[in-house]
Amino acid sequence: MYSQNGIRIKFSHELNKKNVEDITSYEVQTWDLKRSRKYGSDHYNTKALIVKNATLSKDRKEIFLTIMDVKPTNVMEVKFQLLDDTGKPVKGLIQNTINQIGK
Repeated sequence: MYSQNGIRIKFSHELNKKNVEDITSYEVQTWDLKRSRKYGSDHYNTKALIVKNATLSKDRKEIFLTIMDVKPTNVMEVKFQLLDDTGKPVKGLIQNTINQIGK
């Protein structure tokens, strides 16, 4: 789920609050692609977005990342390195397209 203030990411298991709320656990980038008959595209207008805040939900399974200037884009990439509630690493990479921003 996207809003003008950031994104919400849901997990299937509980996460470690201290680690989740450390904004250095995240890297967010966006870029555009050039549509053509040729397969693949270089990255255009690449931007690193700054995570201002990371908030864990009460059930500890959802994170809201406060990110300024979230806009429609061909590709958004969110990398994260977290810990679950038992201390096991939870690493991931999410790539998505944002067509429209919610309110």
